[in-house]
Amino acid sequence: MRRMLLPSIIAIALVFLGSLALLDWLGGSEAGDSQTHLASPPPAPSVEVPPPAPTATPAEVAAEMRAPPSLPAPAPPPEALPPSGAPPAPGYVRDETSTLQATLSSRCGAMELRLGDDLRRRGDQPEGRAVLLVEVEPQPGQLKFWSSKLQSPGQTRPSLVACVQWALNGYVLPVSRLLPGERFKVQVVVGVRAR
Repeated sequence: MRRMLLPSIIAIALVFLGSLALLDWLGGSEAGDSQTHLASPPPAPSVEVPPPAPTATPAEVAAEMRAPPSLPAPAPPPEALPPSGAPPAPGYVRDETSTLQATLSSRCGAMELRLGDDLRRRGDQPEGRAVLLVEVEPQPGQLKFWSSKLQSPGQTRPSLVACVQWALNGYVLPVSRLLPGERFKVQVVVGVRAR
């Protein structure tokens, strides 16, 4: 049994060395390439160093401290009221503006409603309020509002503008002794009421 042990160990060692030699011979170039890649360190990432920030001398800092404070940037000019392209609204529309404002405020929240004709006559600007062009039709004893077109959103919340357009579409305002007539357009300026 001992005589067989030594030759079997030698045989196993020879088979092992032969298999290593065979693997080396079969994958010689591939193994060499992979070993080359593994042996070389990966390239270092290039890091751009920003140029140093210019430093101010103590005299320059002192001069800046003594300088008067700069004024804030001027506010953008007020947005002009777009032309309505329609004749001035009839007097009965102007008389019912407060009633219409109260109705819209109850549906969409506290707001201020003014006619574009009134602003134009006074020389006022919309001051960031939304400007709508509303189609209106006089009917017997009532004023019916139809669709409206947004001319200028201003700085008014889009949800408020959408609510006003929804509330106006199909709204009927009772006006005593109103005779039927053709549809016309009225420029309406809406915005949140100043507190």
